[in-house]
Amino acid sequence: MGATAAAFLTSLLPPLPFLVAGCLPLWVGALLAMVSGFPLHGWVLGMATLAVSALILAAFAARETFCPRVGRCPAWRLDFTRQPQVTAYAALAVAGLMGLILHFGWRTGAYTIPLGAAGAWERRLAPSALACCR
Repeated sequence: MGATAAAFLTSLLPPLPFLVAGCLPLWVGALLAMVSGFPLHGWVLGMATLAVSALILAAFAARETFCPRVGRCPAWRLDFTRQPQVTAYAALAVAGLMGLILHFGWRTGAYTIPLGAAGAWERRLAPSALACCR
């Protein structure tokens, strides 16, 4: 494993509670759907978890872009990359790709893309509120 990959995996530890808290409603919803008699598809749940995690990591990287090392919650310190904005856009691209695959590949329903866009839009508004820190 390269030094950059090891640094990235190590940097995922501080936002881990936020990743779990963000994915918890998704997992509870999947559990409730399974109990209600709907089939639980592991690939769909895994890809949806990856998409939600990517949105959360995009929010952390966006905050580091506009207000580095500021805030009450632990920041996602991207010390191995010079521009966290690139990481934020890459995470949004991963979330968008997962949303498209879920919607068109697995046919998860009409609300997959609008809910993902709402999550991305909410993450987009967070940096503008913190722009006063610059």
